[in-house]
Amino acid sequence: MKSGATVSIPVAMLFKKYYCHKCGKLLKRQKVTEALNPGDPGYEAAKDQIFDNHMIVGTRGPISVTHYVLQCAACNTTITFDEQEDIAVKQKYAKSRIL
Repeated sequence: MKSGATVSIPVAMLFKKYYCHKCGKLLKRQKVTEALNPGDPGYEAAKDQIFDNHMIVGTRGPISVTHYVLQCAACNTTITFDEQEDIAVKQKYAKSRIL
C-alpha cells in the first residue's frame, strides 16, 4: 500500500521549447516514476516533502516519486532540465540548435 506520492516539474518546462543539441529536433517531456521503500536513499526527503514534517501514524509504506526529463524523439537522447538550461544558453549564443 502506498503511503504517498510526489511530483515535481519545473514551470519553464511547461512553457518553453527546448531543442536537442545533437540533432536540433524539439525535445519532449518524459515522465520518470520510481517507488522508494523505507531505507532507500532519498526516502526520508520525499517523505518530509509529502507530509510536511507532521507526525502521521502509518506513513512507513513505499512512496511514489515522479520527476520529468527531456527526451529527443529523433535520436533518443535523454537530458535533465538543469543540463538543458545550460545547453539552451549555449545554443542561443551560437545561434544554432546543433552544437
